[in-house]
Formats: sequence, structure tokens, C-alpha cells
Amino acid sequence: MKRIITLMILAISTISVAQENSKWTVGVGFNSIDNTAKKGTFSYESKDWNIAPVASKFSASYEVEQYFSVATEVAISKFSGKSEYNGESIYATDVNFVAVDVNAKYNVDHFFTQAKWFDASLVGGLGYFWIGEATNRSFNPGVSMDFWITDSYGIRVQSLARIAFENVKLSNNHIQHSVEFVFKF
Repeated sequence: MKRIITLMILAISTISVAQENSKWTVGVGFNSIDNTAKKGTFSYESKDWNIAPVASKFSASYEVEQYFSVATEVAISKFSGKSEYNGESIYATDVNFVAVDVNAKYNVDHFFTQAKWFDASLVGGLGYFWIGEATNRSFNPGVSMDFWITDSYGIRVQSLARIAFENVKLSNNHIQHSVEFVFKF
């Protein structure tokens, strides 16, 4: 298995000669959903965060102009029946979470630094998400930071606030944090 993974990494490295004009970035990683808030307050207790134990965040983005890109992101998770949701326990069993988002990203790090190993972006977009059988649409403001290990490979840390269009108990506002391994080509 280690040989196969090593060969895949070498093949991708060989195919993707580092380019300054890379337009596409794809990512895979993990996400957590923080929905422990009670009305008007936030409880930052990580024991109530919902984290899938497998790769659960997938993204693809295209750089439209120098500082502007458009991204499609899919997140999969599970809400534990034991964790709090909007300040109270409401599930008897675990329920699935799926989100599909289209976000715009505006790169702002050029205002502060010219470092090639770091990209910081403001994020804004629209999404649709499912929690069990409940669905909702959302506005997604957030921040994203890419730390480039090489010209083509990096790590992305992102936080999005999903602000639901409809105020319902089961599929309401929440915060999604994610960490992804990203590849630029």
C-alpha cells in the first residue's frame, strides 16, 4: 500500500511541473461542524463538534483573475445523537450531514505580504445542505488560508459560517472548519 501511494505521489509530481500560472486547485481533507450555539451566544466546546473520521471535504477552484477565484466544495459529516445542536440535544440517533457550496474567494494577502508560500482569502458564497431529512440554503461568509509546501502542494485551513436562509430548528446556522491537502495545477 505504501508503494502504491508513493508511486501515485511521484506520478502526480512528475506530471505537474510547478507552474506560476496554475489556474486549478483541488483539495481533499477533513471538516468539523460546530453547531453548539444557543441563541445569542456561542459555546466553543470541541466535545460537541461533529467530525467525520474519514476524508470528508472535497473542493475544486478555478482562478478567474489574479486575486479572484470560484470554488465548488462538498462536505460530508455526521451529527452525533449525543452532541448538542443549537444548544440542545435533539437527535436520538446519528444523522448525516451533506453540504454543497459554490463560493467566491478574494485573495487579500497581497495587501500584507508578497510571500509565495501563503495565500489568505475572504470567502463568500451560497450553499445547500442536508441534515438528516431536513434541508436548507445558506449564505457562506468565511476565511481561507493556504500554506504552500511547494509551488503545487499545500495545506488549506478554512472556516465558513453557514447562515441559513430559513430559521428552522434542525437545519440552522452553523460554523464549518476544515483542513485540506491541496494540489495546484
